[in-house]
Amino acid sequence: MNTMAVGEGIGFQLQNHEAEVAYNTPLEFPNARADHRLAWKLKNIKIAIKQWRSRKSPEEEKEISIIKEKIDGLELVAELRDLIDEEKEQRLNWKKCIAESEIRKIKDLRQKSRQK
Repeated sequence: MNTMAVGEGIGFQLQNHEAEVAYNTPLEFPNARADHRLAWKLKNIKIAIKQWRSRKSPEEEKEISIIKEKIDGLELVAELRDLIDEEKEQRLNWKKCIAESEIRKIKDLRQKSRQK
């Protein structure tokens, strides 16, 4: 399925049909003023981002919980024996992934607090 990268920094991508809805001016007022068309497009982009976040958030939470379980498993193994270098590197990468997720959550909360 084709996607359109809108906010690469946060990994936001619209599917083609979502991008068309978000960017195209409605047929009801093709001769509308430029500022009205821009406001309409921004409103629809905001709606598309909210829908995307509502789909993406549960997926991210599931991934993080799986990673945390894997880390717990490695820590249990570490109590029994020394971890090999690959296991140490894997554990470190998983912890980085969790830290990045937490940073994204904090940024999201800050953004939401600014909106209110």
